[in-house]
Amino acid sequence: MRSTHLSLGGIAGGLTLAFALTACSAMGQTSADSSDGGNQAASTSSTAEPENAGATENSASATAPPQDLQTIGKHPSGEYEDSKVVLNSVTASGGTLTVQFSLENNSAEEEIQIGDLFANGVNDAASEEYESPEQFSVDGVYVTTSEQKRYLVGRGENGICVCSTGLSDNFLQPGHTEVFSAVFAAPPQDVKTVDVHIPTAGVFTEIPVQ
Repeated sequence: MRSTHLSLGGIAGGLTLAFALTACSAMGQTSADSSDGGNQAASTSSTAEPENAGATENSASATAPPQDLQTIGKHPSGEYEDSKVVLNSVTASGGTLTVQFSLENNSAEEEIQIGDLFANGVNDAASEEYESPEQFSVDGVYVTTSEQKRYLVGRGENGICVCSTGLSDNFLQPGHTEVFSAVFAAPPQDVKTVDVHIPTAGVFTEIPVQ
């Protein structure tokens, strides 16, 4: 029987959420500029402070048992031949949008080191103390709408994303599945579908927001 390991990446205590809603006028515009000290947002149109921000510290923790995981879509991972990236859910609640996805290792022998597989490649940590968990996270995931608005993962004062982090030593064994999640500022209520972009897997298009 396939077993599932839930990656609940450590998010530092006392986290104060500061969700940056990044609106890009064109999809070709980059959301990270290395010449600007690693500032992820190319242009920030507004800052969303959800009402339940204080209770959202652990929102990125995936808690669903294996049998409850949905499969909205499944794409091959570009990094590993015998693996699949599965989009499990896109849920809006209390001013935030949570994306849950998983990685299946379908190889009979090869283990997968998660590391920075789903990271954005930019150091967003506020200090060296947080660099390692932030670097090895799933902060490369982002969401777009039909209006060409791009939503980047929410971050706390320490620069760590509100997402699965600390993945440098995570090794996914053959036949196993690991679950990840990332939290964003929710788009307007009239937005019914979004596109979810996941590194190595590409884009899952027109996904209904639950």
